[in-house]
Amino acid sequence: MLRLGGAGFKVVVAAALLFLLVHIERLDPSAVVGAGRHWPLLIVVAPLIYLQLAITAWRWQFLLRLQALSIGFGDAFSLTMVGIAVQRCHSGLRRR
Repeated sequence: MLRLGGAGFKVVVAAALLFLLVHIERLDPSAVVGAGRHWPLLIVVAPLIYLQLAITAWRWQFLLRLQALSIGFGDAFSLTMVGIAVQRCHSGLRRR
């Protein structure tokens, strides 16, 4: 049975979202495979992106602490990732 929040549930949701994106022609599978040819660049760029996200999460943690709202770095990073995902989805919807 798939437990809400468990790894199996997350894999099923991710697969369903990928299927939906391909089905509504918002994701080109050949472009994803083509992007895989540039894996050395991905190895260099991915850590830089996560460093930028970590700095953003630390900044939010710092600003919240100034407002007497203390959260851990893990929670700040999770909330930053959710915010980035919502922003990307929202900006993608406006383009159509």
